[in-house]
Amino acid sequence: MPLPSSIDDANCPNDILQLWEGHFQNIYNCIPKQCHSQSFSLDSEYCNVKVNNSEICDAIKSLENNKSCGLDGIYTEHLKYASNRLIPLLSLCFSGLLVHGILPDSLMSVVLVPIVKNKCGNINSKDNYRPIALASIVSKLMERIILNRIEHLLTTNANQFGFKKGHGTDQCIYVLKEVIQLYQSLNTCMSICFLDASKAFDRVNHQLLFKKLEHRGVPGYILRILVFWYENQTMHVRWGNLISDAFQVSNGVRQGYSLTLLFQCIYR
Repeated sequence: MPLPSSIDDANCPNDILQLWEGHFQNIYNCIPKQCHSQSFSLDSEYCNVKVNNSEICDAIKSLENNKSCGLDGIYTEHLKYASNRLIPLLSLCFSGLLVHGILPDSLMSVVLVPIVKNKCGNINSKDNYRPIALASIVSKLMERIILNRIEHLLTTNANQFGFKKGHGTDQCIYVLKEVIQLYQSLNTCMSICFLDASKAFDRVNHQLLFKKLEHRGVPGYILRILVFWYENQTMHVRWGNLISDAFQVSNGVRQGYSLTLLFQCIYR
């Protein structure tokens, strides 16, 4: 689908790019930035923090093919078809990052691409777009490793259908219909409330998220690197072949990623 020639009052590619940059910068900074007040220490033995070769292999296998890359130009296939000599190098690298609680800038840089929400709607209105986040494949690999280590701590209620592996809206709709039919068979009235959380992913408060993760028992060394990650991440906007300057963010999580889907479950 070709890009529209205008978005709202912007009528040329550079102006449209600046419009998107300002739009997303406002959304991802709608909550004042606050550095996390609590510092987390390396609360585990090195043998428990170290990322071993099997973790790397499992995480690489779980990555999906044919996905867009980040600014570094590395695709999933680069990792899947690379020499086996890469595995121990990645193990050393990720182990060092977890031990020291830091990440390089390339792993914290995200590209936002606006895509149309409703193709039958007004494609010239910025309100009819949502951002897709393109991150470094290596950062996705780090996310998978963290996810595998803390997933058992982030379980949710059985009545939670969204953002969960093996669950979907079809199950939720089925339950809703069954409940409605039950009340109708009993000639009883019922009230239904629907809540549409506007920009739910984009407006996540990082400080509240960290507190909830800590309450769930997430190890300090993982909390420490997550705090560093979210407090230092940067975003760019891409429109066609143009890419905006980087800007800092103070709230929001990347929509569609396995780790952030779990974060959304425990945050709401």
